[in-house]
Amino acid sequence: MEPLNIFLSYSHKAKKLAGGLKAGLEEFGFSAFLAHEDIRPSARWRTEIRKALRECDIFIPLLTRAFSESEWTDQETGFAVALGKTIIPVKIHREENPHGFIDHIQALKWNKESSYACAWDVSACIGKNEKFSSVARGGAIRAFLAANDFKTEVPIAARGLLSFRPFSAKQLHRIIDESSGRHAIYGCWAAQHSMRELIEDAEGKVSKRVIRRYRERVRKW
Repeated sequence: MEPLNIFLSYSHKAKKLAGGLKAGLEEFGFSAFLAHEDIRPSARWRTEIRKALRECDIFIPLLTRAFSESEWTDQETGFAVALGKTIIPVKIHREENPHGFIDHIQALKWNKESSYACAWDVSACIGKNEKFSSVARGGAIRAFLAANDFKTEVPIAARGLLSFRPFSAKQLHRIIDESSGRHAIYGCWAAQHSMRELIEDAEGKVSKRVIRRYRERVRKW
């Protein structure tokens, strides 16, 4: 399955936040375009930006005070609207709302917990779109199983994963089976709570051996 292509539109003043969000979204297997990172120094940057806009599946404007003052971000937004792209505005500053051609779209609030947490919020929003729900669900499983810091990443991922239910029997098998081999997951209380709910979903769908192995890991931890 081809990865989702995401175009991040931002003011240069939000470069650090945009970079953090890009890194978080890539944990899901998404491809996130960030002009200051993804355009080669020798490339014609206008051409590269137009190409990335044409090829993206989802356009995400990061709404800051500087965003609304930039003619380039407004042009990128207009281009995305004209191409009929799925648009998910993310509001970083409370007073900044979508304007112009996207003023009818409800913005997602930036999650102050971390860029990683915001990536989960954005991905959950993507998952609500029927066109992208399957790839977003698969990406959530990937990101959950890749989380390796049980104090920060894993609690966020464990909480976020539940929003992508229902999972197929094959997906539940993968989550439970691979979690048994990741101590950051089976050793994290927040993940254990989410896993209990997923194991309830898995009853009669996933082999008892796989479930028993996970529970044994938790017990011994």
